[in-house]
Amino acid sequence: MFRTITLALLLSYACFSCQNSPAATESPETDAPNVEQEEQQSSGSIMTEVVFNDSIDLPASWTLIGEASGDLNKDELAERVLIVQATEASEDAAPERRIRIYQRGYEAWSLWQEVAGGVLPADAGGMLGDPFQEVSIERSCIVLNHFGGSRIRWNYTHRYRWQNEAWEMIGATVVYGAPCDYWHEFDYNLSTGKVVGKIETEDCEKDSSTTDGFEFTHQTRPLPTMEKYEPGTTAVAVPGRDLTFYF
Repeated sequence: MFRTITLALLLSYACFSCQNSPAATESPETDAPNVEQEEQQSSGSIMTEVVFNDSIDLPASWTLIGEASGDLNKDELAERVLIVQATEASEDAAPERRIRIYQRGYEAWSLWQEVAGGVLPADAGGMLGDPFQEVSIERSCIVLNHFGGSRIRWNYTHRYRWQNEAWEMIGATVVYGAPCDYWHEFDYNLSTGKVVGKIETEDCEKDSSTTDGFEFTHQTRPLPTMEKYEPGTTAVAVPGRDLTFYF
């Protein structure tokens, strides 16, 4: 009898201990180790997000006068083209101008190329002042536009494409003339050699005008490059006419 009571008490105590054991009451989720947390703690590294610096800090010797952005090398990433002018100049010359081209890096813009040419100085526009108008990017080309003159006014548009390891000129549009007198326009595709010309005369007093259109071919080889190129200095004679235009 005594043995039976003792055995019953021992079994009851064992069951009570199992039900109240901490290992039996805690959930498996709280016991499961956090692998990601342990890896971060063991390596001691902290993940930080890289913030891209979209600004471009020019050297103190240059100031910005024009800017454009677009894909220049067809890699589906935009480049940035900055037209800059020297902050200092000599007494007998206008401040130097350059073209700085930037590509997108991992954390900031990096200078890809710098070209001295293609942009006229501030004193080349005659009575109309600074001839530089704007820079743009169209169909992977750098497009530069100038305007100047006095009574006879002129406008130059030059297109440059990166090819043959250089910024080669592939197109030029030249317009010049005087209001109420005449206008000459030449659209020159340097890649094909095709020139489309138009001569318009106008008489404002009679409110009349005439237009003469024509085409011809002129090959310029090698193609001019942007480096050290001065717009409006290269001559093209028009066949069969006493006429020459400069691009």
